[in-house]
Amino acid sequence: MAGQIEHTIRIKQELKELLSNQTISFVSREGNIRLLSDHLSENENLRWEKKLPRYFFECGGDIGAKFGIVFLLLYFIFLFVIEGISSILEWQTIAYGFVFVVLGAIPGKIFVLVYYNYLLNRFVNKLLEETIKVN
Repeated sequence: MAGQIEHTIRIKQELKELLSNQTISFVSREGNIRLLSDHLSENENLRWEKKLPRYFFECGGDIGAKFGIVFLLLYFIFLFVIEGISSILEWQTIAYGFVFVVLGAIPGKIFVLVYYNYLLNRFVNKLLEETIKVN
């Protein structure tokens, strides 16, 4: 994993740049976004500092893994109902189980990345609106 990414936001333009530089990343990233806005109270700055990194640095791996596990469980339930327990250890069954994990994990990861990118845009726009109201 790469080093931590640090962003310090003081003015609205830096917040807009943060949003315009955001890319959907399939690799796990860590970092911190520090808000030092004169237009918000210290408590509001801290509240936003907790929300923004969650959506900015998300890679989707945890949710993708959960989707994969759910698909695998659904596959084994389907297999048990149709075939019974006797076919669970056959190599084709194991191979299809692996395919189901991938079929669940990849769309799950992509869905979460797109959704968190949407939330990031929404939160940044809401933060920009709050700073405009204060001005």
